[in-house]
Amino acid sequence: MGVERYLRERFLDADAFAAACGIGADELSALIERGLAPRPAYVIDEAGRMRSFVFGEIESPGAPAGRWFNRRSTHWVARARDALAAHDGDANAASDALRARFRGAYLQALRESHAIDGPIPGFVDGAGHFDEASFDAEFASIWRHFLEGTYGLCVADPQDEAHIVAKEAAQARLTRLTANGTRRDYAGDEKARVRDLIARYETLSMPFSPAEYARSSRKRLIEDVRGALINEC
Repeated sequence: MGVERYLRERFLDADAFAAACGIGADELSALIERGLAPRPAYVIDEAGRMRSFVFGEIESPGAPAGRWFNRRSTHWVARARDALAAHDGDANAASDALRARFRGAYLQALRESHAIDGPIPGFVDGAGHFDEASFDAEFASIWRHFLEGTYGLCVADPQDEAHIVAKEAAQARLTRLTANGTRRDYAGDEKARVRDLIARYETLSMPFSPAEYARSSRKRLIEDVRGALINEC
């Protein structure tokens, strides 16, 4: 699959995305520039240079120029418009409200994931309990990635905080268990756990475009690790 086909199957250009949100492209741009809605996952120029917050600039000849948004992220634009209206057009107040709402829902989803599936690397204390202080320390980065379009690029269905956390938690657990895809030997119980996490992560994460796949978490944590498991059999 080429980059163009990948984008057209899973993303919308700015005009089409704005239309899907029920607004014009100018309003979409204004919401983004005021820090109220996420930036596009990809920006591609006329020379075929594809830029993203995750991967930086990648040469991708033939890729269609434009700003490309995840089809499943229209909800964030609706939420931004609602917040702006609720605060009489005050973008700073709306941004604070959006950030607080995102933080609360993201934190709740993390707590639920911890309770159901066990500790999430990076958010657990020495006793194995969920560590909200670690979340507080990390939240500025999480919020920045949200606004920069990261989750639209790497989460298959970034429609809400719970879907984002499901992918991020699966990735964190798989990264820890596989030493970021470099581990090549697993005991019997570990193999079952790795296979379960791979299956979950495969569903929750984007396939990534051909231009970036070799550098992606999907290759590192699914293809490479699955190959190691097969070679062990």
